[in-house]
Amino acid sequence: MEGGEGGEGKGGGGVTRRGRGLVWKRRVGHREAGFGGMGGRREEALARALMEAAEAGEVEGVKAVLGEVPRMDVNAKDEQGQTPLSLASRKGHAGVVGVLLAAPGIDVNREEFEGTPLFVASRKGWSEVVRLLLAVPGIDVNRVDK
Repeated sequence: MEGGEGGEGKGGGGVTRRGRGLVWKRRVGHREAGFGGMGGRREEALARALMEAAEAGEVEGVKAVLGEVPRMDVNAKDEQGQTPLSLASRKGHAGVVGVLLAAPGIDVNREEFEGTPLFVASRKGWSEVVRLLLAVPGIDVNRVDK
């Protein structure tokens, strides 16, 4: 099983297509978080869905969102300044990290409040994530934490 708190894809999530829109749902305890066709807020909803899927280790969810919006800004930060790559790296979700690293325009050196994805994964001990990040051309292994 790949690393991560609770492993990849745990949590009862899933991605489905309903009509023309994408719906991603994840059951967390007694609440459900879901994003779907929301009219003018579609891109914002999909960006949130990408963040949640990355953090939850939902490989298929990440693939579905990226497939829905091929030119999505995969380096966009959430309210806490975290990117999908930094969230997946922090949780040890190697499968998600691999998918995100294949996305056009991914910035493996983008810092957030805890440092780069490489720094965070190294500090947390996620060796598979570290190996994936080190294999990326242009990774800055000398970048230090703020």
